[in-house]
Amino acid sequence: MTTASGQGNQPRPPGRRWLDVLEILTVAAVVLGGIVIAVLDMFDVLDPTSAGGLREKIPAITLLLLGLVGGQLAFERYRQLRNLQENLDTNQQQLDTVAKTVQQLGPKLEQVRDSVAIQPGDARFDSALREVSLGLQSALKIDNDVFSKMIFRHLAGFRDRVSEWRDGTFRTRGEEYHRLLLDLYRSAQTNVVSTSASAYQATWRSTLGDRLLAAHATGKAKVERIFVYNRREEITQDAVEEMRRQSRVRNVSIYVYIKDADPFFRFPADVSDDFTMVDDGEVIGTTLTFGDENKLTAAWYFRNPQQARKFKEIVDALRSGSKSLAAFEAEAQAQAGEGEEP
Repeated sequence: MTTASGQGNQPRPPGRRWLDVLEILTVAAVVLGGIVIAVLDMFDVLDPTSAGGLREKIPAITLLLLGLVGGQLAFERYRQLRNLQENLDTNQQQLDTVAKTVQQLGPKLEQVRDSVAIQPGDARFDSALREVSLGLQSALKIDNDVFSKMIFRHLAGFRDRVSEWRDGTFRTRGEEYHRLLLDLYRSAQTNVVSTSASAYQATWRSTLGDRLLAAHATGKAKVERIFVYNRREEITQDAVEEMRRQSRVRNVSIYVYIKDADPFFRFPADVSDDFTMVDDGEVIGTTLTFGDENKLTAAWYFRNPQQARKFKEIVDALRSGSKSLAAFEAEAQAQAGEGEEP
């Protein structure tokens, strides 16, 4: 068991042993001397009439005993101070050893600290981040200014993208756009609300469009797709056929929204007519540029409460101002019938 001094059951050094012996002898001498004098005095052995008698020497004997006690106390204090100094010396040596060890491990500790600081919490990233770090360290050893500038330009671009990722924003283009949109439709759990601008019509007739509809049909989420047009005259027969095709897909319901027919809502200037909201705003995507499949670009917001509130208000307004495909076609037939009357 370790003692309070932290030294455990270690053997005492020779210097401490003789101090212990001296302490015992001093106490024994004081006790024995006191008893002897008291007994002699009790039996009148100490004759006060005789010159140079023992009784006359009692003050000297008392001073001697007090000196012995004082010496013993001084030795005890000295021993305590010496023990304290030795403990301090031992602790200082241990601290010096720890400091030297920390100094030797300093670079490794910094690497561990940096690794923990960028740890994303997903083991899938560990290997990739490690390889990127090692690759950059090797690349920077190549002493070529043009090569270094090229690497820095790529890193600067990547840094800008990461700055967007911090708040859950992601931008996609071309093949990356297709992959992300398909993954979101396949993984949606409850609902998808998606608008379709007239500029997106060509995409629905492409391979990407067929795969998107297939993802709806095999997924869990219920899909509301709202086709958005500026005026009724823009709705061609091909557009109607596309809406009918999608209405036959499992999980999909089709609605039509005409801007000119709704005086109560206007799209915000910073919101595209073509957007997708997945699982009540868990993910929101807005199409930024249209064209062929390689030019489609979009901005995505993952778990962004501000964007979720904003787009829920837009969706509520679109639902209020839109009509189901069946109601739209019935209205169109009624208007066509009225136009044929003489």
